Formats: sequence, structure tokens, C-alpha cells
Amino acid sequence: MQNITLNKILLTFAIFVSSLQLTTAQQQVTNALVTTYPYTESFEESTNDWTLNVGGNDFNWARSQSGTATKATEGQYYMYIDAGSSSNLNKKAAFQSRTFDLTSLNKPSLVFAFHLLGGATSIGTLEVEASTDGTSWTKVWSTDGNTTTGSGWTAPMPGHDNSWKEAVVNLSAHKSANTQLRFVGSATNIWANYIAIDAITITEDGAPAITGVTPSGGFLHSPVTINGVGLTGNGSSLIEFNGAAFSFSTAQGPYIDYTYINFSILVPEGATTGKVTVTVDGQTATSMTDFQVPSVVTTFPYNESFEAGDAGSWKRNGSDPWYRREGWHGEPYWSTKPHKPSKGYSYITLMGNKGKKGSLISPPVDARKLKNPTITFDYHMGIYLYYTDSSSPSILTLEVSKDGGATWTQVWRKEHTHQEGNPNGWTTASVSLKGHSYAQMLLRFSGTRSNSWNNDISIDNVTIEEVPVLGQPVADFKVSSTEIWEGESLKFNNESQNATSYLWKFSRGYSDQTSVEEHLTVKYDIPGSFHVILIAYNELGQSTAKTMAVTVKARPKLPVADFKVSSTEIWEGESLKFNNESQNATSYVWRFTAGYSDRTSMEEHLTVKYDSPGTFYVRLIAYNEFGQSTANRMTITVKARPKLPVANFKVSTTEIWEGESLKFNNESQNASRYEWRFEGGDIFTSTDTHPIVKYDTPGFHLVKLIAYNDQNQTAVKYMRISVLKRATARTTSNTTTTIATVDVKVYSKTGALLKTTKIAENAPPAKSLKGLQNGLYFVHVATKTGVQKYQIMK
Repeated sequence: MQNITLNKILLTFAIFVSSLQLTTAQQQVTNALVTTYPYTESFEESTNDWTLNVGGNDFNWARSQSGTATKATEGQYYMYIDAGSSSNLNKKAAFQSRTFDLTSLNKPSLVFAFHLLGGATSIGTLEVEASTDGTSWTKVWSTDGNTTTGSGWTAPMPGHDNSWKEAVVNLSAHKSANTQLRFVGSATNIWANYIAIDAITITEDGAPAITGVTPSGGFLHSPVTINGVGLTGNGSSLIEFNGAAFSFSTAQGPYIDYTYINFSILVPEGATTGKVTVTVDGQTATSMTDFQVPSVVTTFPYNESFEAGDAGSWKRNGSDPWYRREGWHGEPYWSTKPHKPSKGYSYITLMGNKGKKGSLISPPVDARKLKNPTITFDYHMGIYLYYTDSSSPSILTLEVSKDGGATWTQVWRKEHTHQEGNPNGWTTASVSLKGHSYAQMLLRFSGTRSNSWNNDISIDNVTIEEVPVLGQPVADFKVSSTEIWEGESLKFNNESQNATSYLWKFSRGYSDQTSVEEHLTVKYDIPGSFHVILIAYNELGQSTAKTMAVTVKARPKLPVADFKVSSTEIWEGESLKFNNESQNATSYVWRFTAGYSDRTSMEEHLTVKYDSPGTFYVRLIAYNEFGQSTANRMTITVKARPKLPVANFKVSTTEIWEGESLKFNNESQNASRYEWRFEGGDIFTSTDTHPIVKYDTPGFHLVKLIAYNDQNQTAVKYMRISVLKRATARTTSNTTTTIATVDVKVYSKTGALLKTTKIAENAPPAKSLKGLQNGLYFVHVATKTGVQKYQIMK
């Protein structure tokens, strides 16, 4: 069994061999091979290689525009059978397709629209059959048309009323390089039954397909219904009218209604005559015929006398019964018709039974360039003398819309209850549209026929043109403000009445000037008080004037926000003062961050302490007395404060023998480089982290370590090393050895005796200078062999 969804009605179809008996020769119809998909067919030009005269038919399908009391779902034409004709009762008719190469499709699917209408107890059956060899046929879909009982046209069962439905048939089981389809209609023994098909699509299963666009044309913002399958209505579909996209979120409003198979939307801005497309998930369905968008009327005088087409360039509202008639023929009510058209050979009339209503809508009209656009038309409202009814008048109204037909404003109305004057004559009406001149104005005639028998409402010779306004002119104009700043412009909007020409007189700080434009725009560059005069003239040269004073104020100087700071890069914990140097300002607002939430201040100058490292902004807004403002911004970088270095080192001992070496173990902290200085060592300076120094000279020697961090901040540590002469004995716990010494006298460079001291016999003479300032000294050392004199620079 195969389940197929039809407009939310689930039908179940069995696959079995059709009972329509056709001979092999009769079944093999030669036609062009179809290889490109999606394939669409709506029979607008012809049957397009589909076969009507299928062998074995009791009668044939027909191509029509009005065979089943309805219109085509796509375009103007469709295929149908009169299953209730007296000559077709209990008979069958097959309508055979071209040959399809379906091998390029993954899951081929048939989509089509069908229409069953009938009465009594049964309509008949519609079947779809498929063949891969042109000889054997398999039924893949069918439906019948059971209705409720009754005479004439009865209320149909759901799914079989006077409307088109959609069907989707999976053709995967019949996928081949030579697949053919045929629609088989079977009549019952009941009269007045119709079966129709239209809008056939063969495409990939699940792809969108359009089966109808209703109506087939429309104006900007007019409602349109798109029927089909595989469409979505949640805003994910892209709907375009010849490339102009409909938006679900525009000011036109969201889509009006949505079901599984249709959109009801509005014709979008920019739409022109062409195809309608719906794109879902990258797959596009295209209408089979063009959607007609009337051109905007911009040339005047415009005239429509309904000489051609359904209603000339006007449109009936849906199926409203306005019809074009020629001469006096075709008007059904013999004593109420006009004798002849008001102009040309045709006129438009409201048909139908008594009390019938109908509307006739114009193409869009842009009459903004006309000063007094006026519509003139001839109308005829006749009621047969013996059928007058004052309680039920015939009514004809004229309405105007500025929003594509969403709302209407009545501008003229006529009620008619009895025969007036010559029943064959026309009456002319003229209506000014001056207050309704829009970019896309629509006009609508709406008629309601009297409940009396034999009455008509007819229209002819509709003209839109400029009609001169006579009468005393009234000069008037408006402006957004009469007080502006120098350098600004003002537009003076002319709202004069009964005027055909204008003269402006004005000054803007120079000599007086004039203009004959309808509206005036003036730029005022100089402060002061100025007058504007408008003189309005009618066609007779009569005039009136209006004067207005304009005050132009000297433009204040704009404030200039500016501030300075000593540095834009500081250490954490430091403060910055922002010195306000703004000009032409009376108040200030500071906005800044300092490691926490945003802050503000209205002080003139600003001092901020930054406790956290990071990048922060400072913004100053300067205002003048008129509230005008400018702003300036600066970025501050706050650096994390470095840790100070700590110089430290250790040795295994501070007392060694001459000729021995010491390793200095560096234990400094927060340091990245070092500088050592050694007195009496084999090296005087070093940048090693842990240097090793040999001491060959006995005595006391100073060691200095300078530790640097990354910012070249320093710390220093000193240590004294004692170097002993190897002949010198050290004190032990048992014995004491006395070190031999010599007497030393130290003199200044002037010869003054500065000090007398003793040093070790083998110590260098410079040892005697300990405690003295740097400078030049004379040292006398008393040795066993005599006094040794030295000149030493410390």
C-alpha cells in the first residue's frame, strides 16, 4: 500500500493493473523524450506532445478554459472530461504523456492538481497509470468522487468540492529510461460530473512544486495565493516575483495564512511581470506561467473605454461579475441597457442575478505630477420601469487606495432606485483626486445591483487627467521651523489652493531673490531676520500672498575636547592628573576605568590613582551652552611594579692562605644580572653568577657584589676576605704564634705626619692606609735593613 497526502486528507491507493483494455499497437504513442527535470506542463499553448486520441478510448479528454465551472489552477487552460455528458455515461478516456527518462532522478515523483465536481451519488474515478515499456500499464494512483445525495449541484464530500487539490505520486517503482504516464477518467451513469487535471510536475521526491498562483496577476501589495507541495511557511522559504523577494518581516505584514500546500502573501515591492519562484533548502519551484503585474500609469490624460481584453487594463476583483460588452448586445435586461457604448465599441457592465455585487480595480496610477488629478467617467444605472423598489437601490461607488488595496477611501457614490430620463443615455461624473495623489494609487468601482428584476450598472470612457482649478487662489505654505542656525537650509512646502503658478520673493543676507518653483528650498549662510513672500496665481491672473519671517541664529562655536597628562605609562599604585585644556566648553563629563567598573566625573580636571596593572581608557566629553559636544579619548598603560633586587652571596670561609681560591656562591633574589669587584684577587671584576677567585697576596681584601633587576634597579653587598701568609701561624687551642710586624709612618703629600701604625712584616705597604680617604700618601716602613719609602695613590 502507498500513502499519499492530499491537502491534509490521507488517501490510500492500491497498485493494480488497470481495467482499461488497450491494444499493443494502440498503446505505443511516439513522442519526444524528456530528460530535463523538473518537468512542468500546464497545457497553455497546446497538449504539447501528450496524446488525446489514445487507442481504446470511448471518448477523449479536452483542453479548455471553462469546462468545469471553474478556472485553471495554473495559467488559463487545463485538461478535462465531461464525465456526466449523456454520450459519455459509463465510459472511459485516457490522456497519455510523453516519454520520460527518469534515470537521472534518485526518487522520481509526480505532482499534479486535480478537480472533481459533480452531484447525485457519484462523480466517477480518476486514475494515474505508469508504464516502462509502453505495453503494460500499472495503476499507481486513483480517487473517486462520492458526494451527498440531492438534485442538481450538491454539496461535495471533503476533498471533492468545487476547488483544486494536489496529489503526489512516488514513481520510484517505475523509474526507467522509457517511462510513460496516463490519466484515465471513468464516467458513471450520473449526469453533470466533471473531472479535470492541471499543473503537472515531475521532479525529485520531496522537492517543492507549484501547482497554482491565484490570481494570475495583481498590483503591489495585493493578496496572492501560491498552491503547491513541499512548501514551508515558517519564513524559511524564499518567494520571488520575477526576482523581487517577498519578506515575511516587511512592513507589508507577515503572510496571511499558511497550510501544508499554500501561501497567502502580498505582491512585494519591485515585482514585475514574470515567473513566481519558491526556494526551499536550495531547491527551487517555478510557476508555469507568468504572474502579470500591471505597469504604473504615469502618462496623462489616461483613458480606458474597455475595448479589449477581459476589462481593458482594469481587473475584476477575483471572479466578480463585471464583463465587457459590445454595442447593446449581450446586456441581458432588455429595457435597462444603454443604447450604445459611451465611447468606442465596448463598455463594462455588472452582470448576475439581482442583488449581485462586484468590484473593478484600476492599474496603479502615479498622478503626483498633476496639480489637480481628476477622474471623469460615464455611467449608466437602469431599472425597468415596472420593477422599481425604493428600499433596494442599485449602488455604484468609487474608492481610492494608497496601500495596494489593503484599505479604501470612498470618494464618490450614486444610488439609483427608479428609471430617470432617457433609459439609453449615459451620465458623466467628475471627481477630483487632489487629496489622494499617491505613488501607486488604485481606483475601484464597486457596484451592487438592486434586488429588483431587470436592472444594470455600466461604466465606460474612464479618463484621468489634469483639470484646471478656477476660483480665488489662496496662498499658503508651511515650514518645519522659522528659527534655524546659520548654514542650515529650509524647505518651504507650498500648500496653496486654486493656484496654477507661483512667485517666491526672499532674501538670505544678500540681494533679494525670486523663484517660480512650486516649492522653495533656501540655505541661509548669514545670521539675521529674513522674510519669505509667496504670491499664488490662478489661471485668470488673480493672486493672493503670504509672508513669513525666518530668524537665522549665529551658529555657536563647537566645543573642542582636549586634555593633557604627564605620561601615559606609569607604575601600579601611582596617580595621574589629567589637565583639561578644552576650548569653547562650559561643562564636562569624564568617563574612565581604573581597574574596577566604569566611573564618571564632572570635575574640570581629573586625578586618578591606578592600583592595578592593565590598560585603561579616559574619555572627556566637552559641552557648550547649547548642548553641543565633542569628545577626546586617551589610553593609559599601568605597569606591574617590579620587585627590588636583594644582593647576597656566601663563601665557605672568609680566611684563607695565600695562593688559595674561593668560590663565591651567589644567593641574590629578584636579580637578572650581576657585577663583582675583587680587591687583591687574580681578577678585579666579573659578571659571572658564581665566580671563583684566587688570592696570592696576604692581607685583608674587600669583595663587592652589585645585583641588578630588569629595570636596572640595584642592591649591593660587601664582604672582607683575610689572606694569610703561609709563614704565619694561626692561633690554636694549645699554642699561640706571634706574627712579625714592622713600624710604619704615613705622611700627607705636604709632609704632615698623619699616622703611625704597624703592619705584618710581609704585608703590602698600602695596608697602612686603612681608614684614610682616597688620595696621594707617602709611606715609610722600618725594616731590618733600614727604612723603605713608598709613594702610594689610594
